[in-house]
Amino acid sequence: FRAMWEHSGTGPFAEEGWAKSLDILQANGLNAIVPNLWWAGLAYYPSDYLPVAETVAKYGDQMEECVREAHARGIEVHAWKVNWNLGNAPQDFIDKLRAEGRTMVDVKGEPIDWLCPSHPLNYQLELDTMLEPVRKYDVDGIHFDYIRYLGEHVCYCPGCLERFQADTGLNVTDWPAQCYSGDLHDPYRQWRCDQITRLVRTTSEESRKLKPWVRISAAVFSNYPSTRDSIGQDWLLWVKEGYLDFVCPMDYTDSNSGFRRTVARQVAQVNGRVPLCPGIGASAPGQPADMTITQIEIARELGADGFTVFQLDRSKAVDHVPALGRGMLKPATYTPTFAPKIAFNLPGEPSEEDGLVHLPRGAQVEIPLRLVTLGASRSEVTGLAGSVELQTTTGDALGTLLALPPKAGDEATLSVKPRDGRLRLAAVGELTLADGSKRPFVVRSAPFAFDR
Repeated sequence: FRAMWEHSGTGPFAEEGWAKSLDILQANGLNAIVPNLWWAGLAYYPSDYLPVAETVAKYGDQMEECVREAHARGIEVHAWKVNWNLGNAPQDFIDKLRAEGRTMVDVKGEPIDWLCPSHPLNYQLELDTMLEPVRKYDVDGIHFDYIRYLGEHVCYCPGCLERFQADTGLNVTDWPAQCYSGDLHDPYRQWRCDQITRLVRTTSEESRKLKPWVRISAAVFSNYPSTRDSIGQDWLLWVKEGYLDFVCPMDYTDSNSGFRRTVARQVAQVNGRVPLCPGIGASAPGQPADMTITQIEIARELGADGFTVFQLDRSKAVDHVPALGRGMLKPATYTPTFAPKIAFNLPGEPSEEDGLVHLPRGAQVEIPLRLVTLGASRSEVTGLAGSVELQTTTGDALGTLLALPPKAGDEATLSVKPRDGRLRLAAVGELTLADGSKRPFVVRSAPFAFDR
């Protein structure tokens, strides 16, 4: 997954349309764009639910144009929404929501220009608007951002008090102090997590009913599990429960050693359940192209399944992207986001120190696998053919181990002999679709090493 976030909603060359931006990505080996095309209070397409940006009158429907131009170049579009945050919404829209008691209030009683996640009408608005592009456009995926609270200091509106007590059966006698820092601190933090998780869960369920092939992803804070208490973001639960098809932690740092530690921890936490595509901060905090390249190399070495660079502005389009294309992105590839679901049952849990499952030296290991589903595509998946390889974490093939079982529910066991290096299993092959076409895929296990 070789992607860039794009924050403006028009591409960095708005006057020239999405075509110029996407030409640059295609020419330099990137295969996905994550464009910020709607917020909690503003849309860059004709929305049935949200105020529409003036950009649409000037430049047209940005969702339609981006999808059309990207697909013409073989680039996936994972449409990005900023959830809850009303920062760029029209003031009259914010005023209306505040008058209805739908915006956040902080622990000091001050208003905040965010939607309160526990308010039923806000939940429905976020759900409807997350699903709107799935219904109306041929997007490849939908991407959550700001899928969290602003911080520990919110939300303490009167509605939160009422709904917390109703949902939990707990009696609050000193609001908000009892929930902010008193004896109800922990249950209140869990309740906040529940408000965010229900939107992710229901969006995932409803999107898959509409179009099973649309992939669900999220930009998340890097420091799990502290994100549960600080911002109500229980993103590893979303991975474990299958609500997300891939995850993009925002690992923005100008420290390569810090980036290595963070990604190693995340590789262990995700543990091969879904593709992990770390976010790299070319624009935040801001770093030269060679550091972006180095961090992509670190992510590959550790066992990540791709990357997402923040963000595609004019300067990154003319310096970072060509620098990537001149070297490390030159070999053709395909995204890991459209693939069968395969469970590799490695014997052990990965270490958060280095992301590896550590296996005993000198002993052959038996590893069961199960073909859970054939996956979903715009055309029905009717068959699968492929094999399981032993690979390095950087993708070098070291040998074929067995043929993949062809039917969902089938199981097999691999025998892996010890050898040096950071290793992983990779199921590679082709899906056969009902329209007669073929689609290549790769599904990788968590990384491991024979060094215990």
